[in-house]
Amino acid sequence: MKRSLFQLMASLLVLAMMLCALGSCTDETTSQSESSTDVSVEESVEDTSGGEIVYKADLPSTLDFNGEDFIILSSYGSDPSSVDYPFFGGNGEFESSVVNDAVMNRNLAVEELLKVRIVENMVQDSNRYGGGSLHTKVSTAVNTDAVDFDMVSASLYNCAKMTAAGLLQDLVTVEYLHELSEPWWSEAFNSEIEMDGSIYYTSGDISFANIAGTFCLAFNKTVQKDYDIPDLYQLVKDKKWTFDEYFTQGKKINEDLDDNGRWNYNDKIGIVGQTSMMWAMMYSGGERIARPGDDGYPVITVYSERNVSLIKDAINVLGNKETFLSANDYFNESNSPMDFIYQNFFNNYSLFIGIAITNVATVLKDMPGDFGVLPYPMYDETQDDYYSLISPWTGNAVCVPALLADDKLEKIGAVMEAMGAEGKNHITNAYFETTLKEQKTRDEDSMAMLDLINRTSGCDIGQAYQWGGLPVEFQNMVRNNNSNFTQIYDSLKSKVEAELQATIENLKQIK
Repeated sequence: MKRSLFQLMASLLVLAMMLCALGSCTDETTSQSESSTDVSVEESVEDTSGGEIVYKADLPSTLDFNGEDFIILSSYGSDPSSVDYPFFGGNGEFESSVVNDAVMNRNLAVEELLKVRIVENMVQDSNRYGGGSLHTKVSTAVNTDAVDFDMVSASLYNCAKMTAAGLLQDLVTVEYLHELSEPWWSEAFNSEIEMDGSIYYTSGDISFANIAGTFCLAFNKTVQKDYDIPDLYQLVKDKKWTFDEYFTQGKKINEDLDDNGRWNYNDKIGIVGQTSMMWAMMYSGGERIARPGDDGYPVITVYSERNVSLIKDAINVLGNKETFLSANDYFNESNSPMDFIYQNFFNNYSLFIGIAITNVATVLKDMPGDFGVLPYPMYDETQDDYYSLISPWTGNAVCVPALLADDKLEKIGAVMEAMGAEGKNHITNAYFETTLKEQKTRDEDSMAMLDLINRTSGCDIGQAYQWGGLPVEFQNMVRNNNSNFTQIYDSLKSKVEAELQATIENLKQIK
C-alpha cells in the first residue's frame, strides 16, 4: 500500500477522532478541552478509558499558520530512495508499515492542530563526519539570508560542526519550545551537549533517529548454547555485565576454520563488529571525552587514570585479530564489509556483534537462527548504571538555522513542540515498542534490554565535536592494536585543548 492511499486512510482516521471529540466521547482529554477557557493545555492527560497517557504540547489554541509549509531538511547517509523508514514522512512514496504509518499519523495530527503542511526534503550526505554538502547548504542559506527550510535533521557530527560555525539557533530561546523541558525532549542528551545554558541541537520523540542510532550488542543464541555461555540477560539484571565478563565469554569462541593461520570472516571468533565499538565501550564504561564544566562550557575529561585503564583493557581484546573481527579491515574487498561480519554472525561463527539498534530492525530480523539484544557492558561492578552511546555517525539530532525572523521562529517553535508531543504519542511507541519488540526481537528479555538501552542513551559532547580528532584516534588504536593512550594523548593534548577553546570562543561571540 503506497503512501497516497495511506494518507487518505489516515485522514479519515483523524476525521473520525475529531468527530468523536465533538460528539459523544467522554474521555478526560475531551472533557478538559470542552471545559477549559485557557488558551493552553497541559503537557499530558490521562485517558481513563484505556489507562494511556496522551501528551499534548502547551500551545495557544489560537495558533493558525494558514497552511504554510514546514520544511525539514533531512540528511541520510544512503540514497533516500532506499530508506525504509523516513524520519518525517519522506519526499516520495513509501510502503505502509507500522513506523511509516505512525509518522504520517503524527504529521496529520500536527498539520490539523496548527494548520501547516509538513514537508521532508530528504537529501543524501555521505559525509556524516560533518563539513560536507549538508553543511555547505545550510551555511550558504544562512550567510546569504536565503533560508528556505525550517528545521534540519543531521548527524551529531554535522550538528556540532554547524554549531561551532555559528549556523544554528539557540533552541532554548525559541518561543513555545519551553527550554526543551517537556518530556518529549531527551533530558540526558540535552544535559551533555548544553553550552552555557544554550542548546543548539536536540533529540527526543520528535524523531526515532536517536533510538535507531544507539549502539547495542546482539548475541547468537545458537553459539551461546553450543559453548555453554551463561545467562547473559541475568548478568545484566544482576549488574554483573562488565567488560571482564564480556571479554571472558567472547574469548571462548576461537577457531581457524580454514586452517591458514590467520583469522578472518571465514573463521570462528567471539566478537565481531567495527572499530567504532571502541566509542561505545568508553561511553558504556562511564567515561567521556568531555563533560560540562563549572562555567557551563565543556572541559576535557578523557585523560584519567580510570579511562587509561579502561582503554587498555578494551584494546587488548578489540586490537587482537584473534579475539575481534573488524569490518574495517575489509574495505579493500568490499564497499560494504559489514556484510561479511553479518554473514559470520548468521553462520553461528561468532557470539557477539556490535551494531546500532536500527540494524536489529533492518538486518537481524532476517537472521535464520535466534539472537538476543544486550546493552554494552559496564566497566566494572562499582559503576552505578549502564550507559548507551548514540552514535554521532548513525544518530541524528534536530536543529534550526540561525538568524531567522521572530515570526518564522514562532512557527518553528510551535511545530517542533507539537511534533515532539505527537511523536511521543505515535512514533516512539511504533518504532521501539512495535517494530523492534513485537516484530523483530525474539524474547521478552530482549525487550527489557531495549528498554534499558533507550533509558540510558546519551551523547558525549567530545565525540560530537571531534576535538583533536580523538574519535578517529580511538578507532586507529583498535586498528593498530595500540593501547598506549598516555603517549597518544600527550601528542594530541595541545590540539585537543586549542580546538575546544576555539569552539568556546566562537560560541561566546555568537551569544
